[in-house]
Amino acid sequence: MRVERASRALGARVQGIDLGEPLDRETFASVRDALNRHSVLVFPEQDVEPPAQVEFSARFGRLKHHVLKENLLPGMPEIYVLTNMTSQNEVKPRPYAGAYWHTDLSYEAEPAFGSVMYAVEVPEVGGDTMFCSMAAAWDALSSGGRLVANSVTLESDLVLGGFVGKAGCTLTRLSVERLDRIGGMRGFRPAMTVTQLRATKP
Repeated sequence: MRVERASRALGARVQGIDLGEPLDRETFASVRDALNRHSVLVFPEQDVEPPAQVEFSARFGRLKHHVLKENLLPGMPEIYVLTNMTSQNEVKPRPYAGAYWHTDLSYEAEPAFGSVMYAVEVPEVGGDTMFCSMAAAWDALSSGGRLVANSVTLESDLVLGGFVGKAGCTLTRLSVERLDRIGGMRGFRPAMTVTQLRATKP
C-alpha cells in the first residue's frame, strides 16, 4: 500500500490495495491511520460492488441510513445514490445536491463520522467533489478568532421535500467529542459558508 500526499492542507491518494476485496487487519489499520493523518483519501481505479462498499464502510463504525429514503439503493439502504438520472434513464436535475459546503448528516443529533463515496459515472468536465480542512482553518485563526468561534452555537436543519430534521449543538463541544471518540482525527468540512449563514434566519 502506497500513500501519496495530495496537498498541503489535506488529502492523499492510496494505491496498491483492492477495495473490492476484504482488507486484512493490518492493511485496514494502515488505511485508518492514513485517514487520521490526511482527512480525505482517494483510491483510484477501483472496482467496488455495493456489498464490498458496505463491508469496507462498516469497519469505520455503525452505518447510518440517509433520511431521503427514495434515494437509497434498493436492498442495500446503507448506500445513498446521488444521481441526476431516473430508473428509466431520464435526466432529472437535482440543482441543490451538494451545491454548497456541507458536512453529511450534520443535522442529526450524532452526525456521521464521514462518507465513503464511489464514483460510478462522472462528467468529462466539472463534477468535482471539493473538501476543505476545518483543522487547518482553526489553526489559522487568531486567538481572538478562536474565542469568537468557541462562543458560537450551531443549529443545522434539513428542510427538503417535506422532511424536517433539527439538531442543535455547540460546534466546539461536538468537534472535541468526535476527536476523542476517533482517536485524534483532524479535519472537518463546514456546514455552510459565512454568506449562507448570514442569509439564514433562525
